[in-house]
Amino acid sequence: LLPGAAAAARVAAVLAWPGWPAGPCFLKLDSVLRGPVLAMVRAAQAALGLPRALLLPANPGRGRSIAGGLYRIDGVPLDRTAFARDPLHPARSA
Repeated sequence: LLPGAAAAARVAAVLAWPGWPAGPCFLKLDSVLRGPVLAMVRAAQAALGLPRALLLPANPGRGRSIAGGLYRIDGVPLDRTAFARDPLHPARSA
């Protein structure tokens, strides 16, 4: 994983490519939101001139869902799963 500034710079560089098509952009992020997610989303917004972004981290096929404002994996809040002990990006909240 890249640090926030480096990841944001890479996103901005890709979106600045002259052949990049106009219109909606799909930015693939880690499904449990590890890494510099906010930096990458903000870089994409800035590069595309978008005031808002829609972030959809749920992946029901892998047991990942958002309900009642909590991100759950197989029904367990994210910060109570093994992702809470991730050495680089621990999940501190659900």
